[in-house]
Amino acid sequence: FGLGNYIPLEIMKTSDGIDLVMEELVRIEYGDLA
Repeated sequence: FGLGNYIPLEIMKTSDGIDLVMEELVRIEYGDLA
């Protein structure tokens, strides 16, 4: 899980990066980080 050491705005320059950030936000929303 997580984005590693990447900055979300840098990752979001590509469609794959947007998907990664969105997946991480969903994990945070549903508490899957614990």
